[in-house]
Amino acid sequence: MAHHYAFAAPQGVFGVRSAVDLSELMRFYAGRWPWQPVAAMPQPDMAVEQGGDGRFVVRLCAMPDLSLPAASLVELASAVIDVLTRLCLERLGAFADLHAGSVAVDGRLIVLPGPSMAGKSTLALQLMARGHLLGGDDRLLVGPLDRPEGAIEGLMLGLNARVRLPINPRAGAAFARFVEDRSQHAPWLPPSIGFVFPRAAELAEFGWRRPIGAIVMPLRADGGGVRLESASFSDIMKLLLEQLHAPHLAAGRLVEAARRLAHELPCFVLRFDDSAAAAQAVERLVRSEFRDGR
Repeated sequence: MAHHYAFAAPQGVFGVRSAVDLSELMRFYAGRWPWQPVAAMPQPDMAVEQGGDGRFVVRLCAMPDLSLPAASLVELASAVIDVLTRLCLERLGAFADLHAGSVAVDGRLIVLPGPSMAGKSTLALQLMARGHLLGGDDRLLVGPLDRPEGAIEGLMLGLNARVRLPINPRAGAAFARFVEDRSQHAPWLPPSIGFVFPRAAELAEFGWRRPIGAIVMPLRADGGGVRLESASFSDIMKLLLEQLHAPHLAAGRLVEAARRLAHELPCFVLRFDDSAAAAQAVERLVRSEFRDGR
């Protein structure tokens, strides 16, 4: 039996045909990305197939030779979001996918890019726990990249936040309770992963756009306290080139986009061993960097 879904897209919907029921996976992963089961999808944009060995394959219907394999339900959910994001990028044009968390602090969109384990998800959740709007966890669409002038925006996908369990005691008891009150687990998830389901006013909706106010590169450490300092142009360029993805754009265009982001935006490095204190440092940064409307 095939399952069919309609996912929100820029100026329309994306159709998905799947050999397995995606409803539970998308409830955890998609968060505020609007989707619904539909009766049929005669010309889907994406297909999810399952082989006799139980493994999955996610294909772009317009490019059937381009596929993402998935050995588990966790990998399948990530692959579906990856392909949906690529479809969004192709629909939007001059946008790229940035591996980053994001939070609107006092109305300023702070982008937290970095590799896995850098602390960006924990820092974003700490800021959400302090009353700021979570833009999203792990990915953010940025653009338009073809404007010679004007602000580059972040476009939110409304994805739920993943959290590594158990919560590090150094994050604080209040933070642990905050996450526990919003966390859900499922039998198909590894015990070390939980999902945070933000409440109504805590997570930006799908398609919410905001000019980027600053880039803060989190670097979690085992000691040394909290240090927030200006980042060098070369360090931010290197980070952005590692974390920006846009398979529909030429490489030179992506390099130019990274250069523009690193040149035009305030950029900082945040080294921390205490995520609660690091969140306070980001708040202080915003209230000083943008004081008097700057």
